[in-house]
Amino acid sequence: MSDLPVLEADLHLYVDNGCSPELGARVEAYLATHPEAAERVANWKTQNAALRDMFPMPHINPAHPTLPSAGEKEKSATLLRYLTFLLVFLLGVTLTIIVSTGFSIFRPDMSSIRALIYSIFLRG
Repeated sequence: MSDLPVLEADLHLYVDNGCSPELGARVEAYLATHPEAAERVANWKTQNAALRDMFPMPHINPAHPTLPSAGEKEKSATLLRYLTFLLVFLLGVTLTIIVSTGFSIFRPDMSSIRALIYSIFLRG
């Protein structure tokens, strides 16, 4: 066995079945000589089991994760095409209205400028 100390993180890895076989053997040897740590680990395992019972996880095969089907992808692509068309159409309508009415945000209304000039220079 190694002379490395067993850390709290090593105990958590052991409980979660995430440690290597060498670390597992080292932790088991540590637990055999430290009853307070063995009791904590037993409590953690009980808590893990209770949580798994309360919140069951669906079994997912990592080799074949669930992916969207081809039909779902096609529906998403079609919806995106329709939304793009609608956006371009509305932009075209808006630009047509702006151009046909002669509206411009850069050209101010001359009557308001005339009134301002009159109030400043001609009244006072």
